[in-house]
Amino acid sequence: MSPSPSASSSDSSCDTRSSESFKSSSARAMWWFDELVVLDARVIEMVVKLLVCRNIDSALISRFLFHYQKSRSTSASCGERVRLVEAVVEILGILDVRCVSCKSLFELLRVAVKLRVSRQSRNKVESAIGSLLDQAMLDDLLIPSSPSRSVESSRVEHVAKLIDSYLAEIAPDPCLKPSKFLAVIRGLPDSARDSFNGVYHAVNLYLEDRRYAGALGLVRWRLCCSINYEKLSPPVLSHLTENARFPSEHVALALIFQRNKYEEVSNLEGGRRVNGCDEVLVCTKMQPQIVKMRKSRISRLVYGRFIDLHLKCC
Repeated sequence: MSPSPSASSSDSSCDTRSSESFKSSSARAMWWFDELVVLDARVIEMVVKLLVCRNIDSALISRFLFHYQKSRSTSASCGERVRLVEAVVEILGILDVRCVSCKSLFELLRVAVKLRVSRQSRNKVESAIGSLLDQAMLDDLLIPSSPSRSVESSRVEHVAKLIDSYLAEIAPDPCLKPSKFLAVIRGLPDSARDSFNGVYHAVNLYLEDRRYAGALGLVRWRLCCSINYEKLSPPVLSHLTENARFPSEHVALALIFQRNKYEEVSNLEGGRRVNGCDEVLVCTKMQPQIVKMRKSRISRLVYGRFIDLHLKCC
């Protein structure tokens, strides 16, 4: 029996009243935020210490501090913004970090990186984030580097290795959604990785206990497309060519790159140049396709055309 119009109307009005009540109570709790924004950071520190002594909720105080930092920054110079962020970071240390918003801390860290605040202040924010990392969302982890600061390649490679190790840890998790797993892989550009061996092993682990049939076959395809085959070592390419978890198109592509790498080594050792084309039979669900690729021009461009070919056939 469907609810009567009057009952539906009553439920809707109750929801509206409860939402308005929540907003009203939240506004009442934060009425003093704008009143204190005019105060100097040193005065704010004393006020916060007083609030903590009176057992005021650390979550509410931290919300005020983030509001204070944003409000004062709008009309401040670059130097003033730096000092403001550093002051807020110091005051946050007084609070119970477990009650502070992880998302707001990440936003503060982004500002700190952009303004190039002291390493000491950034370390404090990062330390606070570390204790709340279980609350972080994937988007929170994307912290931009300073636009005018060149990052050493060795540091980038180190980050890539850490992320690949992280991928290997989370890959066996049966609750991990493909979109989240793929987002972690694509969190770094191809140029940041000298080798995609780690990504291949992680994808292989992810596919190990999963069955992607029918519509989910596209999920497996996208995961396999996240691998840069040009940056796979010969042993890994050899393993991929015998891997039943990968689509036949990708196995064929691995064979092409494996042959290309082998002949590059042969050319260097024998001092001869090989010309011509290879023909590889690619078995798709619709019909066999002959893909002609010149070995000297196998690249990401060719790989993109290879994917387009598959999509046209599906």
